[in-house]
Amino acid sequence: MTSTSLDLSSRPDLVPVAELAGEVTSVATALDIPVFMVGAMARDLILAYGYGIDTSRRTEDMDWAMAVESWEQFEALKDRLLASGRFAARKEAHRLKYREIMIVDLVPFGVIEDRNGVISWPPEHEINMSVLGFREAYHRSVVVQLPGGVSVRLACLPACLPACRRWPCSSCWLGMTGSVSSQRRMFRTLR
Repeated sequence: MTSTSLDLSSRPDLVPVAELAGEVTSVATALDIPVFMVGAMARDLILAYGYGIDTSRRTEDMDWAMAVESWEQFEALKDRLLASGRFAARKEAHRLKYREIMIVDLVPFGVIEDRNGVISWPPEHEINMSVLGFREAYHRSVVVQLPGGVSVRLACLPACLPACRRWPCSSCWLGMTGSVSSQRRMFRTLR
């Protein structure tokens, strides 16, 4: 289940993020692939842009997770992004560069993962990556409105947090500044 939790559509500083997000979500939608933003950019959009909580560590990349039915479906999405001319391949199988300004990581999950939530990258299947919890995170993702009419699913804040019994706290890995009480209030809002 998802809900619209944040409207960031009037933020001109997010236009480049919205353009990239629009490209990824448009291609994924055309291929009928569920996709959502994960990682530090999702965290920053929620905390820094949505709630004004300084994360102290801004990210330079954007991570996307997509529920694919096969490695071929993942490759089709990647190929279509590359065919646009706005993305360039990198050495790593999951990494692209968008307009020479931002790294984009594509992380597939779903049918291709093993029973332990691990994917192994073709063709040799020697590189493994844990995608444990991505299905649950997708189903609990929130929809955020970005400039230009772009709607994007983001991993909800609890999915961005580590398994930490003492969160929220002043030394949290998120590097947030501000009072613990403001962190708790924001967390209750997002649950």
